[in-house]
Amino acid sequence: MWDAVDVGFGGAAGAWRRRAGLLALYMLVAAVLVGPALLDPAHRLVGGVRTDAPNTPWSLWFVAESLADGTLPLQTTLLAHPDGGRIAVADPINCLLAVPLTL
Repeated sequence: MWDAVDVGFGGAAGAWRRRAGLLALYMLVAAVLVGPALLDPAHRLVGGVRTDAPNTPWSLWFVAESLADGTLPLQTTLLAHPDGGRIAVADPINCLLAVPLTL
């Protein structure tokens, strides 16, 4: 399958070297982009400043804590203090799957 693509680039050995080089390049780019979060995971999140990145860990924590307390994660006093309000978690399936990991 790869023989047609690899013609003129050193055969199978050259193809594997090229793929290994691309993989190393992708890993280097990923390490540069994600590196600060990997070095300080307790205080940094991967994602832009104007994204939902901070909301996701909060949602994971809130759903797990609510279910552990025996309540449905539909209302909270943690937002819009002192009255609180109803909330809709953006990723409910992931929150439910993460409950065993968050508690």
